[in-house]
Amino acid sequence: MKKIIETPERPRPKDAWDKIDIVGKLLASILIPIALAVGGYFVNSALQDRAARQKTVEIAITVLQSKDPGIPELRAWARGVFNETLAAANASLPPAAQKELDKVPLPSTVDAAGVDFVARFEGVHLKAYLDTDGTWTIGYGHTGPDVFAGEEITLDMAKQLLAADLKAANDAVDSAITVPISQNQRDALLSFIRNVGAGIFKKSSIPTLINSGQFDKVPEQLRKWVGSPPRLGLQERREREIDLWNQQ
Repeated sequence: MKKIIETPERPRPKDAWDKIDIVGKLLASILIPIALAVGGYFVNSALQDRAARQKTVEIAITVLQSKDPGIPELRAWARGVFNETLAAANASLPPAAQKELDKVPLPSTVDAAGVDFVARFEGVHLKAYLDTDGTWTIGYGHTGPDVFAGEEITLDMAKQLLAADLKAANDAVDSAITVPISQNQRDALLSFIRNVGAGIFKKSSIPTLINSGQFDKVPEQLRKWVGSPPRLGLQERREREIDLWNQQ
């Protein structure tokens, strides 16, 4: 009887699929931890961002609830936070909440666009001169103890002086208008007040119309202030103010 001798089976050479499997497992062992780490980073970053936004909204609420009238810039920032949050969520405030928010006065500002708008209608003199009343004047009609014979300024300085002079007109808007208006509407009123004076503006029907929500009737009142007989330059100015007012 022959003795059967068993020989160990030789290892089967690894084919291409085996190699692919090995490489796949190797890559998985390396990439999965990296993917988890990166994913964790973004999740953590998103959570931190959400927490920061929530904290920002909480601060905005605190600012709007404050009764301190001396922080108009903070109130403007707080309103901006609400607007951005609502825009991102593609939502709007409930009417009751919007009504409460509208009670918060908008900031008092004289922006660069408003200064440029008024400057279009004001003649500029970069060297001091005596006006018809014998008052030393410079820039866009700026007067005061800081203006003297022989004084010369640049165009940028003239606009800076105009911006400072428009503060009085801006204060007139704040004292007469009790409802929110847009920056364009404010700039239109600043131009009007610069031309006719704060006293005439306050005595006119314009503040009453605005405060009662009759914004659409403001243009017809502006058109009345063109001089008698009507002056072409004033008519053009009023129409440009009306265009700006209607842009809201």
